[in-house]
Amino acid sequence: MKRSKKFLAMLLCIGLFGAAFEPAGATASDRTVQKDEQTKTAIPTLKLSLGEGQAMPVYEAGTEGTLEIQVKNNSGKHVKNVAAEPKNEKEWPFDTGAMNSTVKLGDIAAGEKKPLTYSVKVPENAKGGKYELSFTLTYEDEEGKSYTASPNVFIRIHANEEEPQPQPQPESQPQPEPQFPPQSGEPGSGDINGVVNGEISGGESSLSVPRVIVTGFSTEPAVVKAGMDFKLIIHLKNTSKETQVKNMLFNLEAPTEGQDANTASPAFLPVSGSNSIYLEQIKANGTQDISIMLNSKSDLVQKPYNINIGMKYENNDGTQFESSASVSIPIKQDARVEFSEFELTSDMIEIGSEANVMCSLYNLGRTKLYNVKVNFQGEGIEASEQFLGNVESGGTALIDTMLTGTDVTSGDGAVKMVVSYEDEEGSVATLEKTLTIFVTEPIVEDMASMAMPEEPAEGSPVKAIVVGAAIIAAVLASVIIIRKKRRQKEEARFADELDRFTEDEQ
Repeated sequence: MKRSKKFLAMLLCIGLFGAAFEPAGATASDRTVQKDEQTKTAIPTLKLSLGEGQAMPVYEAGTEGTLEIQVKNNSGKHVKNVAAEPKNEKEWPFDTGAMNSTVKLGDIAAGEKKPLTYSVKVPENAKGGKYELSFTLTYEDEEGKSYTASPNVFIRIHANEEEPQPQPQPESQPQPEPQFPPQSGEPGSGDINGVVNGEISGGESSLSVPRVIVTGFSTEPAVVKAGMDFKLIIHLKNTSKETQVKNMLFNLEAPTEGQDANTASPAFLPVSGSNSIYLEQIKANGTQDISIMLNSKSDLVQKPYNINIGMKYENNDGTQFESSASVSIPIKQDARVEFSEFELTSDMIEIGSEANVMCSLYNLGRTKLYNVKVNFQGEGIEASEQFLGNVESGGTALIDTMLTGTDVTSGDGAVKMVVSYEDEEGSVATLEKTLTIFVTEPIVEDMASMAMPEEPAEGSPVKAIVVGAAIIAAVLASVIIIRKKRRQKEEARFADELDRFTEDEQ
């Protein structure tokens, strides 16, 4: 029993000896400080907005205007040397000749906003629709560390409507009926930007050409998601104040989507199997609605899709006319996010100690995730927020953070990872995943007192080893000396007895 205790004490001494000579810069505390600098420091973020209560800006094709955006410092830190520059400006619907230069905004305090203003010109042939305007923001924190952000805003463009060629009219005849501008649909359900009316053909001998236009549309539900059934309601108007139209046939055609020719199919398919709609008549200067149930493909990319509408109708004289229009339906995709299994350095830590937690975030959906952030919440732990930025569709982001033990765990040790992100409209969504970590009291001091109670407080491990080695050497030397003296005495006694025996023989 005594031998085992001495052996254990010698092992502890050797371990302390090795720890005392560990190279500088390789301690756990040094590695922790480096990790804190990389992942636990809060990153100041800047965000673009169009102003509180301001609707999405709308610009008409062929006009000039001003684009004003608010740059807000969302963090609690002061930032300086803020500069903004348009990104991918070739894809913008503006004439960007005067927008290539960098705009310097100077310093922005925490929570402060500064306007970013551009003079813009929309070409005559600009296509109608919603456009994403991306920017590159560069800035520094108070310590001089540089950051880059890529926020964006959305605007709408109204395309010019193609007007029919004027027909020669006798002086005694009234002038052609003025064209009524398209009217917007119901709020949140489509607007004039999503409608384009084409030219009318037929009825060349008619003095007054009745024009049927699409003034707007709505959907039920208002937000159409990929893979769902929805009702499309199209608003029509007969712009002629004198002539009714009748025997009307509408044919709807959706664009074909898909990379493989064998599997490509229309983006929208009629639920009933027919894409034709019949309407009996629309009186002069009257309005009517037509509707159809459609199903959207489940693999559609999140963007607007056009539906072309072919129209055939007659006037009271039986003269036939043909026209066309199109509506643009925005499709939304639900975000699909999954996480890999957690990788932990330890599922049990002491107060003041840290555990490294890692896992991967997979964006399996067809929509981009914006401003992804990660927080950890749980009993007895704390961790800094980690900012991952934007994650593209099909992309991966690494979550890597340190959890610090602050209090002893009294419950089941559940720690919740909360991931938040924004969609294209700025709406925030959250996801959660749980892991288990227990926090305990430190026990290093108790083990040291049990292993070496006799060690002086001021003594170092090296000194203890040297003293121990000297004692062992002294003991070994004493044993050797005692044994040598005992052997010498035995040899002397044997020699005396031999001499005495020899004398007795003589």
